[in-house]
Amino acid sequence: MDVQQLHTWLDELIPQYCPVAESLHLSYHWSIWQAEFSTDLVFHRQATLQAFYPLLLETLITAVKPADVATFLGRKLHGNYQGELGNRFNRRWLGTRIKHQMGPVSIKLYDKFSLILRIEPRSTTLLFSSSTARWSIAMAPAPTPGRP
Repeated sequence: MDVQQLHTWLDELIPQYCPVAESLHLSYHWSIWQAEFSTDLVFHRQATLQAFYPLLLETLITAVKPADVATFLGRKLHGNYQGELGNRFNRRWLGTRIKHQMGPVSIKLYDKFSLILRIEPRSTTLLFSSSTARWSIAMAPAPTPGRP
């Protein structure tokens, strides 16, 4: 879907959800602050996923280094990088989750009910290039303390 199609679709929703907009001659500027996309791999049996998932988690927790996280997220780690970088492991009632993060971009891997393996990249910094009609994730430079 290109950006114009998305704007047209969103504009068509305005009368339904904000009917006063037309009578007040309001218009909207559409933007995306955060985007998450996910890929679900669904297994017929819990035993199939659980046969490899614990070993996958152990590998991701113990073997993945900061430079690897940067590579996963399409970046190169430089010695002067001052943003947040790391990974987190959580055990939840739905299953387990590991999250690798570098600044505003992260990728999560988790199991849901031991049947679904979900891979979920997320970014709070999105750039859209209308000339190519493609979304691209961009790393924002870390803010310098004391500067806006």
